[in-house]
Amino acid sequence: EDIKEFTANIASANGSVLPKSYKDIPLNFKFNPIYFNQKTINIDVKIQDVNNNIWKDSFSFEIYKGSIDINIATKSSSIKGYIIMPNTNSIKNIDIENGTISLPLLKDKKYHLVLSNPSLENETAYSIGVNKATEDLTSFSATASHEPNDKESQSNDIAIDQSIISYLHFGDLDYWTISTAEYPTVAGESINKIELIEKISIDTRTHTVGTSVAISDNYIVFNSNLYYDENANPTHTTNILAYHYNNTTRNYSKIEDNITVQDITGFSYHDDNLKIKNNIFNVWSETYTISENNILQSGTYPESSQKYSISYDTSGVIVYDNSNETTIQIQKIDVPNTRMASIDGNKFVLTVTDGYKRDSDHAEVYTINETTNEITKIGEIQQHHIEEFKLFGEQVLIKGDYILISNTGASGGSLSGDGVLELFKINNDYNIVHYIQEIRGSQLLNQNNLYEFGISFDLHNNKLIVGSRAENSVYIYNIIE
Repeated sequence: EDIKEFTANIASANGSVLPKSYKDIPLNFKFNPIYFNQKTINIDVKIQDVNNNIWKDSFSFEIYKGSIDINIATKSSSIKGYIIMPNTNSIKNIDIENGTISLPLLKDKKYHLVLSNPSLENETAYSIGVNKATEDLTSFSATASHEPNDKESQSNDIAIDQSIISYLHFGDLDYWTISTAEYPTVAGESINKIELIEKISIDTRTHTVGTSVAISDNYIVFNSNLYYDENANPTHTTNILAYHYNNTTRNYSKIEDNITVQDITGFSYHDDNLKIKNNIFNVWSETYTISENNILQSGTYPESSQKYSISYDTSGVIVYDNSNETTIQIQKIDVPNTRMASIDGNKFVLTVTDGYKRDSDHAEVYTINETTNEITKIGEIQQHHIEEFKLFGEQVLIKGDYILISNTGASGGSLSGDGVLELFKINNDYNIVHYIQEIRGSQLLNQNNLYEFGISFDLHNNKLIVGSRAENSVYIYNIIE
């Protein structure tokens, strides 16, 4: 599925291959888009001769989503040297006067350059730009710039999107190091810190807590469902609880008012206004306004100002444009086994899953061009935490450039494992979706209580609330950038 097109010039290898000799067979590959920055491609080879003898072998090579462009310009003569690729034995020769050297992009690595004049009789000013144009050399006169750097231990750094001017003197060597440490990462590296602000637990044996949660700058809201009354009779009553955040003490205090409703299927929360959906008619009913002291029924709710919206089922996602008086369907994205989807602004994400512990389970991220309404797939997210009896993608949320995907346990019991919430981030400059880290609940003596950590979650301005139904708890985090 990675190789889009393959051709081999077999005619060039016609005839016998003598002992201790070889024949080259040129191979040409074209690849489908990859959504991680580096991927190993494995190729199986089978050669059969006229006597039906079969020789089998395999080889692999790396392909890269991105490249790094090293632009070089000189003032009076060409320069020579080498570029040493990170973590490989690959060396790229340099013999250039004005031009660009494109290399595979390796994340968080260092490329080493050593430069010299073509002969002892030459010297020249030169400029290097990394993913950036070189600088004008016309009036350059600071010939001691960046010196000394004629030893590897004195190597000067050049960052991504930076350019420099320097000078190669007679018999001089210049050492440079290009670092991609600040380049957007893809996997296995945390660029954020997840700080637990507070965990709120409700001591109850009759309610289940945290299947619906919401958060704003000043408040959190979550539900507490009563399935059976004191006489073990079934009921469909839900309490909706609200807590106020104190910026000085950095903790939450409960607002004594709460809402008790019947047959709730969920709620929507925006600008401290709460809207409840009724299960019987599956329509939005009461609306409330939350303040520091109480919860008041208000009867108003702000309309969504989002230009785009989506609907989805197991066959894929339909995207709509709401900017006119009439909602217009833009496109249907056909993705079998779509589980959940979420949209924010002009980006949306969907999860694809088919049961427990499926290696093919993943998420797909799309962006909508707000001028043309063209929809482009910018990345795939592979589940980072694969365990048996886990449900990847049961819930998904995109807010801004953050993407949250649940990986909850299937049920209680020793095989269920802890629920995990996986956090990803989109880098818009390079259309890259990268993994940040997983988020887990508290480690309790009874590990089974954590299997539903991540059953619900909401994010607002880097504040995150996560429901953990089996614990009857919610967790509140701060994402520190």
